[in-house]
Formats: sequence, structure tokens, C-alpha cells
Amino acid sequence: MSAVIRSAAPEDLPALAALKTRYLTCRYQGFARADILRKACPDRYLPELTSYLASPLCHLDILEGDREAEGYIVYRREGDEADGWILETRSHCSEGCAEDTSRLIQHAALRLRQDGCTVVRTWLLKSNYRLRFLYENLGFRFDGERRIDDRDGQGFEMMRYTFYL
Repeated sequence: MSAVIRSAAPEDLPALAALKTRYLTCRYQGFARADILRKACPDRYLPELTSYLASPLCHLDILEGDREAEGYIVYRREGDEADGWILETRSHCSEGCAEDTSRLIQHAALRLRQDGCTVVRTWLLKSNYRLRFLYENLGFRFDGERRIDDRDGQGFEMMRYTFYL
């Protein structure tokens, strides 16, 4: 079966929380301290995913193949602005995950464009060159904005990327 993108439903949330846990423990080795990665578990991410699904401003879409979630993306329009934001994108840590992530990002950009957005932005971890390269390959560019995100006492330098629709 070919993978399809669909809107998430409440019954999908446990699988998405498990997918996020696998993604973070796999992809953030070397970026995050070991004690932070040990705290990664589905129960920790379920409330956040539930709030995304409940928000009328957010879209939580799943890339589903062979009856399981291959990845997901969370995106939203910023109020009355013409700005769209990709809040989070996750996929399996396996061969082809870059293709899955690319497909999800392109899907979100199209949906935001259809919703009247003229720009899409996202924050990316500075030291995650693989993900930054993927976004750059899709036309996103670093726009000069930086911030530090604090996660359990560890600071992560983030860079804002912008794509004009």
C-alpha cells in the first residue's frame, strides 16, 4: 500500500507519542544529554499531542503506510497573519525517513498556502545539519533569527527558517 497523509484522530495519539519518543531518542543522540533522552517516553508527549489535536488553530496530520504512522507534522496559521508555522515534524528513524519528512513538509506548505498564508516558518536545531539541509533542499532559508530553547536545563540553539509561498 502507498503511504497517505490524513488528519490525526484521538485514537492515533498513543502511536504518535511512541513515534516521537523513538524519533527523539534516535535522532537526538549527541545533541541532548543522556539524562534528558532517558526521560523521553510516550506519556511525556501525549498531553502536548492531545492539545495540538484539540486546538482549532493547529493541524496534526499523519503519513500512514501499511496501517501505521510513518510520520506526522504539526502546523498552524498564526492568527490573522499570513504566516504559517511548522511546529513539529517527526518520522521513523529508518531508511527513507528524509523522504517521509519532505513529503510532510510539502503537504503542510501546500495546506498553509491554501489557507491564505504567504510564508511558512519553523525553528530548527542549529547543530542538526541533516534536518537543516533537508529544509534548505525544500527552499527554506535561514532568516537570521536565533533563540535558545531550554529543555530540562540544557540550552539548545535554534535557527528560524523561512519559506515564501
